[in-house]
Amino acid sequence: MSVSSTESQTGTVTHRSSHREREFLGASAVDHIDETALRMLRLLPHGLDFVLEALCATWRECVSLRRRTDVPIIFDELATDDASIVQLVAEDAAEGIGLKISKNGGLTRGRRHRDIRVAAGHKVSVQETTGSDIAFAAIVHLGHTVPERYLRCVLESRDIVSLKKGRRSLRRP
Repeated sequence: MSVSSTESQTGTVTHRSSHREREFLGASAVDHIDETALRMLRLLPHGLDFVLEALCATWRECVSLRRRTDVPIIFDELATDDASIVQLVAEDAAEGIGLKISKNGGLTRGRRHRDIRVAAGHKVSVQETTGSDIAFAAIVHLGHTVPERYLRCVLESRDIVSLKKGRRSLRRP
């Protein structure tokens, strides 16, 4: 098991549209997002090893894009309860999931989601966005229970969300 502060092993590409942008786009928003993503994918070099994570704002958009590309897709906040995890597997909507313990309802539900995904043969990234040492300990422990062939990464976010002070404070004479 490896602990990573970035997902550089596969080069995650993330895109989110704001709620205001989606309202402005109106009914054609799904086509716009899919078109933008497909154009981006066509610009990438053939054979580039990466995944798309959290690319679209809705389930429908992600499934639509999934059917139009062979690039692996990872769901995150779109699949956070038992029903959506089962639906994800049933629809073959993605190759994996970014399992965020707090957003998925804690360790007990996270274990169940891990079990469903592993039984389906899908990849799991174990993550937590709170950034505390306790949360980090929880994701390391949960990540350790994922069979290595299904573990994409354990994403450490403590440095991403922590406030750091400079080494020297400014002093006035």
